Amino acid sequence: MSQNGSIGDTEDAVARRCRLGAPVAAQAGDDLGALLGWVGATGALHPVPETISGTPPDEEKLQRGLCTLLCSLMSAAPADASLGHPELESLKPLLAMMKSQRADPVLCADACAALATLASRSAQLAKQVARLGAVKTLLLTMRAHIKKEDANEHACRVLRAVSFASDGCRKLIVEAHGVPMLCAVMKRHSLLPSLQSDGGSALAALILHSEAGLEAVAKEKEGVEVFVASMLICTREHVDFTSSKQALQKLADARPELVKRITMANGKKWLCSFQPSDGEAAETAAVADHEGEGTSEGQRLAGPGDGVA
Repeated sequence: MSQNGSIGDTEDAVARRCRLGAPVAAQAGDDLGALLGWVGATGALHPVPETISGTPPDEEKLQRGLCTLLCSLMSAAPADASLGHPELESLKPLLAMMKSQRADPVLCADACAALATLASRSAQLAKQVARLGAVKTLLLTMRAHIKKEDANEHACRVLRAVSFASDGCRKLIVEAHGVPMLCAVMKRHSLLPSLQSDGGSALAALILHSEAGLEAVAKEKEGVEVFVASMLICTREHVDFTSSKQALQKLADARPELVKRITMANGKKWLCSFQPSDGEAAETAAVADHEGEGTSEGQRLAGPGDGVA
Protein backbone atom coordinates (compact mmCIF):
# COMPACT_ATOMS: atom_id res chain seq x y z
CA MET A 1 0.00 0.00 0.00
CA SER A 2 1.52 3.30 -1.04
CA GLN A 3 1.36 6.41 1.08
CA ASN A 4 -0.65 8.12 -1.63
CA GLY A 5 -2.64 5.11 -2.69
CA SER A 6 -6.35 4.98 -1.94
CA ILE A 7 -7.04 3.99 1.65
CA GLY A 8 -10.70 3.36 2.30
CA ASP A 9 -13.36 2.72 -0.34
CA THR A 10 -12.48 0.10 -2.94
CA GLU A 11 -13.18 0.60 -6.64
CA ASP A 12 -16.04 -1.89 -6.31
CA ALA A 13 -17.59 0.20 -3.55
CA VAL A 14 -17.34 3.36 -5.64
CA ALA A 15 -18.84 1.61 -8.64
CA ARG A 16 -21.69 0.32 -6.49
CA ARG A 17 -22.50 3.81 -5.26
CA CYS A 18 -22.43 5.08 -8.84
CA ARG A 19 -25.02 2.48 -9.77
CA LEU A 20 -27.13 3.50 -6.79
CA GLY A 21 -26.79 7.22 -7.49
CA ALA A 22 -28.18 7.05 -11.03
CA PRO A 23 -31.63 5.69 -10.09
CA VAL A 24 -31.94 8.28 -7.31
CA ALA A 25 -31.26 11.11 -9.77
CA ALA A 26 -33.66 9.63 -12.31
CA GLN A 27 -36.43 9.27 -9.74
CA ALA A 28 -36.01 12.86 -8.57
CA GLY A 29 -36.35 14.05 -12.17
CA ASP A 30 -37.29 17.71 -12.48
CA ASP A 31 -37.42 18.04 -8.70
CA LEU A 32 -33.68 17.34 -8.31
CA GLY A 33 -32.65 20.99 -8.60
CA ALA A 34 -35.21 22.10 -6.04
CA LEU A 35 -34.21 19.27 -3.73
CA LEU A 36 -30.53 20.17 -3.86
CA GLY A 37 -31.34 23.83 -3.29
CA TRP A 38 -33.40 22.97 -0.25
CA VAL A 39 -30.69 20.72 1.17
CA GLY A 40 -28.16 23.51 0.69
CA ALA A 41 -30.29 25.82 2.81
CA THR A 42 -30.69 23.46 5.76
CA GLY A 43 -29.31 26.11 8.11
CA ALA A 44 -32.59 27.99 7.68
CA LEU A 45 -35.87 26.45 8.75
CA HIS A 46 -37.18 25.46 5.35
CA PRO A 47 -40.21 23.15 5.27
CA VAL A 48 -39.83 19.58 4.08
CA PRO A 49 -40.94 19.41 0.42
CA GLU A 50 -44.25 17.60 0.06
CA THR A 51 -42.76 15.51 -2.73
CA ILE A 52 -40.50 13.88 -0.15
CA SER A 53 -42.92 13.22 2.67
CA GLY A 54 -46.41 14.09 3.78
CA THR A 55 -45.34 14.35 7.43
CA PRO A 56 -42.19 15.90 8.92
CA PRO A 57 -39.73 13.07 9.74
CA ASP A 58 -37.23 12.90 12.57
CA GLU A 59 -34.84 15.79 11.94
CA GLU A 60 -31.62 13.87 12.60
CA LYS A 61 -32.65 10.95 10.41
CA LEU A 62 -33.80 13.36 7.72
CA GLN A 63 -30.49 15.22 7.62
CA ARG A 64 -28.48 11.99 7.56
CA GLY A 65 -30.70 10.61 4.84
CA LEU A 66 -30.22 13.73 2.74
CA CYS A 67 -26.47 13.51 3.31
CA THR A 68 -26.53 9.93 2.01
CA LEU A 69 -28.49 11.09 -1.03
CA LEU A 70 -25.99 13.85 -1.81
CA CYS A 71 -23.03 11.50 -1.36
CA SER A 72 -24.66 8.96 -3.66
CA LEU A 73 -25.27 11.52 -6.39
CA MET A 74 -21.72 12.86 -6.11
CA SER A 75 -20.14 9.43 -6.36
CA ALA A 76 -21.07 9.16 -10.03
CA ALA A 77 -18.83 12.08 -11.06
CA PRO A 78 -16.22 11.17 -13.72
CA ALA A 79 -12.55 11.80 -12.98
CA ASP A 80 -12.34 14.76 -15.38
CA ALA A 81 -15.51 16.53 -14.18
CA SER A 82 -15.48 20.26 -13.46
CA LEU A 83 -17.88 22.43 -11.47
CA GLY A 84 -21.12 22.64 -13.40
CA HIS A 85 -21.07 18.95 -14.24
CA PRO A 86 -24.42 17.36 -13.17
CA GLU A 87 -22.76 14.82 -10.86
CA LEU A 88 -20.99 17.62 -8.98
CA GLU A 89 -24.15 19.65 -8.37
CA SER A 90 -24.53 17.95 -4.98
CA LEU A 91 -21.07 19.06 -3.80
CA LYS A 92 -22.09 22.59 -2.78
CA PRO A 93 -25.18 21.54 -0.77
CA LEU A 94 -23.13 18.78 0.89
CA LEU A 95 -20.59 21.33 2.12
CA ALA A 96 -23.44 23.56 3.31
CA MET A 97 -24.87 20.62 5.21
CA MET A 98 -21.51 19.94 6.84
CA LYS A 99 -21.59 23.50 8.18
CA SER A 100 -25.19 23.54 9.38
CA GLN A 101 -25.03 20.02 10.85
CA ARG A 102 -21.48 20.17 12.18
CA ALA A 103 -22.57 18.91 15.59
CA ASP A 104 -23.59 15.54 14.11
CA PRO A 105 -20.46 13.32 14.10
CA VAL A 106 -22.06 10.57 12.02
CA LEU A 107 -23.19 12.93 9.27
CA CYS A 108 -19.81 14.68 9.23
CA ALA A 109 -17.93 11.38 9.03
CA ASP A 110 -20.11 10.20 6.13
CA ALA A 111 -19.65 13.49 4.28
CA CYS A 112 -15.87 13.41 4.83
CA ALA A 113 -15.76 9.84 3.52
CA ALA A 114 -17.62 10.85 0.34
CA LEU A 115 -15.31 13.83 -0.21
CA ALA A 116 -12.26 11.61 0.34
CA THR A 117 -13.47 9.12 -2.26
CA LEU A 118 -14.17 11.92 -4.72
CA ALA A 119 -10.96 13.91 -4.22
CA SER A 120 -8.72 10.83 -4.27
CA ARG A 121 -9.90 9.77 -7.70
CA SER A 122 -8.07 12.52 -9.60
CA ALA A 123 -6.27 15.83 -9.16
CA GLN A 124 -9.02 17.44 -11.23
CA LEU A 125 -11.71 16.39 -8.77
CA ALA A 126 -9.53 17.38 -5.81
CA LYS A 127 -9.30 20.89 -7.26
CA GLN A 128 -13.07 21.11 -7.70
CA VAL A 129 -13.51 20.15 -4.05
CA ALA A 130 -11.06 22.85 -2.99
CA ARG A 131 -12.63 25.51 -5.21
CA LEU A 132 -15.92 25.34 -3.33
CA GLY A 133 -14.31 25.94 0.05
CA ALA A 134 -14.06 22.36 1.26
CA VAL A 135 -10.65 22.91 2.87
CA LYS A 136 -11.93 25.36 5.48
CA THR A 137 -15.08 23.28 6.03
CA LEU A 138 -12.98 20.16 6.62
CA LEU A 139 -10.64 21.90 9.04
CA LEU A 140 -13.58 23.18 11.10
CA THR A 141 -15.06 19.69 11.09
CA MET A 142 -11.75 18.23 12.27
CA ARG A 143 -11.62 20.72 15.11
CA ALA A 144 -15.21 20.05 16.13
CA HIS A 145 -14.70 16.28 16.16
CA ILE A 146 -11.00 16.02 16.93
CA LYS A 147 -11.58 12.92 19.09
CA LYS A 148 -13.38 11.03 16.31
CA GLU A 149 -11.12 8.71 14.36
CA ASP A 150 -13.36 8.13 11.34
CA ALA A 151 -14.11 11.77 10.51
CA ASN A 152 -10.47 12.81 10.88
CA GLU A 153 -9.20 9.79 8.98
CA HIS A 154 -11.33 10.71 5.95
CA ALA A 155 -10.59 14.44 6.30
CA CYS A 156 -6.83 13.81 6.23
CA ARG A 157 -7.33 11.74 3.10
CA VAL A 158 -9.06 14.71 1.43
CA LEU A 159 -6.30 17.11 2.49
CA ARG A 160 -3.68 14.72 1.13
CA ALA A 161 -5.42 14.66 -2.26
CA VAL A 162 -5.85 18.45 -2.28
CA SER A 163 -2.21 19.03 -1.26
CA PHE A 164 -1.03 17.12 -4.34
CA ALA A 165 -3.48 18.78 -6.75
CA SER A 166 -1.94 22.22 -7.44
CA ASP A 167 -0.04 25.18 -6.03
CA GLY A 168 -3.34 27.00 -5.51
CA CYS A 169 -4.69 24.12 -3.46
CA ARG A 170 -1.61 24.05 -1.27
CA LYS A 171 -1.95 27.80 -0.73
CA LEU A 172 -5.53 27.29 0.44
CA ILE A 173 -4.44 24.73 3.02
CA VAL A 174 -1.65 26.91 4.41
CA GLU A 175 -3.74 30.08 4.54
CA ALA A 176 -6.59 28.24 6.30
CA HIS A 177 -4.10 27.17 9.02
CA GLY A 178 -4.25 23.58 7.88
CA VAL A 179 -0.79 22.69 9.19
CA PRO A 180 -1.61 23.28 12.89
CA MET A 181 -4.86 21.33 12.52
CA LEU A 182 -3.18 18.44 10.74
CA CYS A 183 -0.50 18.27 13.41
CA ALA A 184 -3.08 18.36 16.23
CA VAL A 185 -5.09 15.53 14.69
CA MET A 186 -2.01 13.44 13.92
CA LYS A 187 -0.75 13.86 17.46
CA ARG A 188 -4.08 12.80 18.98
CA HIS A 189 -4.48 9.77 16.67
CA SER A 190 -0.83 8.80 16.68
CA LEU A 191 -1.43 5.05 16.25
CA LEU A 192 -3.89 5.17 13.33
CA PRO A 193 -1.78 4.11 10.31
CA SER A 194 -4.02 5.43 7.52
CA LEU A 195 -4.41 8.82 9.18
CA GLN A 196 -0.66 9.05 9.82
CA SER A 197 0.09 8.07 6.22
CA ASP A 198 -2.31 10.59 4.71
CA GLY A 199 -1.48 13.37 7.15
CA GLY A 200 2.25 12.87 6.71
CA SER A 201 1.85 12.81 2.94
CA ALA A 202 -0.09 16.09 3.03
CA LEU A 203 2.61 17.74 5.17
CA ALA A 204 5.30 16.40 2.83
CA ALA A 205 3.57 17.93 -0.21
CA LEU A 206 3.35 21.29 1.57
CA ILE A 207 7.03 21.18 2.53
CA LEU A 208 8.25 20.12 -0.91
CA HIS A 209 6.10 22.34 -3.07
CA SER A 210 5.30 25.40 -0.96
CA GLU A 211 7.72 27.71 0.79
CA ALA A 212 4.87 28.90 2.99
CA GLY A 213 4.05 25.29 3.78
CA LEU A 214 7.65 24.57 4.77
CA GLU A 215 7.70 27.60 7.05
CA ALA A 216 4.36 26.60 8.60
CA VAL A 217 5.64 23.12 9.48
CA ALA A 218 8.95 24.51 10.75
CA LYS A 219 7.22 27.07 12.99
CA GLU A 220 4.60 24.67 14.35
CA LYS A 221 5.40 23.85 17.98
CA GLU A 222 5.54 20.08 17.46
CA GLY A 223 5.36 19.99 13.68
CA VAL A 224 8.71 18.28 13.18
CA GLU A 225 8.03 15.70 15.88
CA VAL A 226 4.60 14.85 14.50
CA PHE A 227 5.97 14.58 10.97
CA VAL A 228 8.77 12.22 11.99
CA ALA A 229 6.33 10.15 14.07
CA SER A 230 4.20 9.60 10.96
CA MET A 231 7.27 8.30 9.15
CA LEU A 232 7.99 5.87 11.97
CA ILE A 233 4.43 4.55 11.72
CA CYS A 234 4.80 4.17 7.94
CA THR A 235 8.01 2.21 8.48
CA ARG A 236 6.27 -0.11 10.93
CA GLU A 237 3.30 -0.61 8.62
CA HIS A 238 5.46 -1.00 5.47
CA VAL A 239 3.85 1.99 3.76
CA ASP A 240 5.74 3.99 1.14
CA PHE A 241 6.81 7.39 2.48
CA THR A 242 9.38 8.43 -0.10
CA SER A 243 8.15 12.00 -0.36
CA SER A 244 8.19 12.35 3.43
CA LYS A 245 11.90 11.46 3.47
CA GLN A 246 12.55 14.00 0.73
CA ALA A 247 10.54 16.59 2.64
CA LEU A 248 12.43 15.91 5.86
CA GLN A 249 15.72 16.45 4.06
CA LYS A 250 14.48 19.70 2.55
CA LEU A 251 13.29 20.84 5.97
CA ALA A 252 16.71 20.11 7.50
CA ASP A 253 18.54 21.85 4.64
CA ALA A 254 16.33 24.94 4.84
CA ARG A 255 16.32 25.13 8.63
CA PRO A 256 19.52 23.52 10.02
CA GLU A 257 18.48 24.40 13.56
CA LEU A 258 15.74 21.77 13.24
CA VAL A 259 18.24 18.91 12.89
CA LYS A 260 18.47 18.60 16.66
CA ARG A 261 14.69 18.19 16.95
CA ILE A 262 14.69 15.72 14.08
CA THR A 263 17.39 13.74 15.86
CA MET A 264 15.52 13.77 19.17
CA ALA A 265 12.42 12.49 17.35
CA ASN A 266 14.47 9.58 15.92
CA GLY A 267 14.39 10.90 12.37
CA LYS A 268 18.06 11.60 11.69
CA LYS A 269 18.51 8.21 9.97
CA TRP A 270 16.54 9.62 7.01
CA LEU A 271 18.87 12.58 6.50
CA CYS A 272 21.54 12.23 3.81
CA SER A 273 24.31 13.51 6.10
CA PHE A 274 23.63 10.72 8.59
CA GLN A 275 25.70 7.53 8.31
CA PRO A 276 23.66 4.62 9.73
CA SER A 277 25.13 1.62 11.48
CA ASP A 278 25.19 -1.74 9.71
CA GLY A 279 21.97 -2.81 11.42
CA GLU A 280 20.19 0.43 10.59
CA ALA A 281 21.40 0.24 6.97
CA ALA A 282 19.98 -3.27 6.62
CA GLU A 283 16.64 -2.13 8.04
CA THR A 284 16.51 0.85 5.69
CA ALA A 285 17.33 -1.37 2.71
CA ALA A 286 14.54 -3.77 3.64
CA VAL A 287 12.04 -0.92 3.83
CA ALA A 288 13.26 0.46 0.50
CA ASP A 289 12.79 -2.93 -1.16
CA HIS A 290 9.21 -3.02 0.05
CA GLU A 291 8.53 0.53 -1.09
CA GLY A 292 9.77 -0.32 -4.55
CA GLU A 293 6.96 -2.83 -4.91
CA GLY A 294 4.18 -0.26 -4.39
CA THR A 295 2.80 2.59 -6.45
CA SER A 296 5.07 5.61 -6.34
CA GLU A 297 3.81 8.38 -4.12
CA GLY A 298 1.79 11.07 -5.83
CA GLN A 299 1.52 9.07 -9.08
CA ARG A 300 -2.28 9.13 -9.07
CA LEU A 301 -2.77 12.56 -7.59
CA ALA A 302 -0.05 14.79 -9.00
CA GLY A 303 -1.59 17.40 -11.28
CA PRO A 304 -0.64 20.59 -13.07
CA GLY A 305 0.35 23.48 -10.87
CA ASP A 306 -2.53 25.73 -11.86
CA GLY A 307 -4.22 27.93 -9.32
CA VAL A 308 -7.54 27.40 -7.61
CA ALA A 309 -10.13 30.13 -7.97
